Amino acid sequence: MDYLKRVRLPLPDMLFMIALLVAAALAVAAPLALPWRMLILGTLVAVAGYDFVDIVGSRLNAQFDQVVTAFIAGERDSLTITSESIAAFSRLLVVLLPLLLYCMGFGLYAALMLSVLGFALIQHIPKLTFPFFFPFVSLLSGTAVAIMIGLYRLTFPRYTQPVGLELSEAHHEPLWRLTREVAVAVGTEPVEEIVLVPGPNIAVYSRGFLLQTLRGRGKRVLLLGMAPLYDLNVAELRAILAHECGHFSHGDTRWAAFIGALRDSMLTALLAMPGSPGRDYSRILQPRGLWGLNPAYWVLHLFVRLSERTTTGYARLSEVRADVAAIGLNGSDRFVEGLTRVYANDRIFRLVAELRYLERFTPRGPRAPRFLDLIDREHQILGPDGWASYRREAESLTTRRSEYETHPPIGVRLQYARRWSAASGADDRPATCLFDEWDTLDRQASEAYHAAILANWQY
Repeated sequence: MDYLKRVRLPLPDMLFMIALLVAAALAVAAPLALPWRMLILGTLVAVAGYDFVDIVGSRLNAQFDQVVTAFIAGERDSLTITSESIAAFSRLLVVLLPLLLYCMGFGLYAALMLSVLGFALIQHIPKLTFPFFFPFVSLLSGTAVAIMIGLYRLTFPRYTQPVGLELSEAHHEPLWRLTREVAVAVGTEPVEEIVLVPGPNIAVYSRGFLLQTLRGRGKRVLLLGMAPLYDLNVAELRAILAHECGHFSHGDTRWAAFIGALRDSMLTALLAMPGSPGRDYSRILQPRGLWGLNPAYWVLHLFVRLSERTTTGYARLSEVRADVAAIGLNGSDRFVEGLTRVYANDRIFRLVAELRYLERFTPRGPRAPRFLDLIDREHQILGPDGWASYRREAESLTTRRSEYETHPPIGVRLQYARRWSAASGADDRPATCLFDEWDTLDRQASEAYHAAILANWQY
């Protein structure tokens, strides 16, 4: 334990030892015919593996947070992390995979033992009949099905095809040229696909099978939300793209795909368990009725929390590193203006324009012919004072709402961005000039947006 407190971290050997231990325990579990002894042994192995990952992961998480906090406070000028720490974090993530498989197997085994105990009790109470067996059969079969679904999602991660318009290089050459210039500037390969989506998000991700993305072979995709593009100029868009490409240059998308596959597998299995609150993750600690006695449910829930505690510090470090890359290339003024404008347009779209529009929307009623009509109308209502209020709101957000947030608060990001100097000779043309026939794209995006609404419409 004293050694763990000193972690400066040549821990690869220890981490791989625990991975082998967990994998070996999982392999040995099936053929053993000593159910209750096996349950005790399984519990000890699960606790040991969980505690080890929790201790090492929490200390790495604290180390990453310490670097980010010192940088934000101006106590250090760089976000340099030792190669040993990065290597240890990489191996820690690899350990999470066999630990997840073990937890799934252990949870199912514990549910089996609970069902066996229930069957034994019912058989020794004469007045209880066959219907009393049903809850235990349901618990065991439901748990087995949920875990199989989770394993399927781990093997074949869910990639939701974005609802939007794929932009070809032949028709939108200025936009593609800008993305290539930004990629070269931050030291990474350019994106291979650009999708214009009728929504509020600008993001990048790597699409492909899990092993492809881990090896950096996934397809690099850029999602451009139309809402953030409203009133954005080319220089501000360049700053935002530099932030997104920074995730590729630091290898963040590889681990994001791996962590995403683990989380999707865990949550899919957890929410498919008997008695779970379904899609309402906010009620995950409130399983219905006696289903809350299912040990597999709580084993997976603890694993979800473990994965969050051990990965969010690195995620926050990744976001700040991407910010620094964008600010260094484009200057503080363009980054601040771009980030503030994207934040304001996101808020206006999510909390005002879309909600107001959907309140009066009917399948056969009138529709906005252009997607950006939704935002343009709200900007006209708000006027300069309304825009200024969103700017003040962004500046005031300096406190993290949850320990599991992956981004620093926007107010903090704006503060440290101003430590850099402003850019000179920036391109103030509207970002829409990079697109061919923007009005046509706006109308097509409106059609895609309404098709997505109707696909989820409750008649």
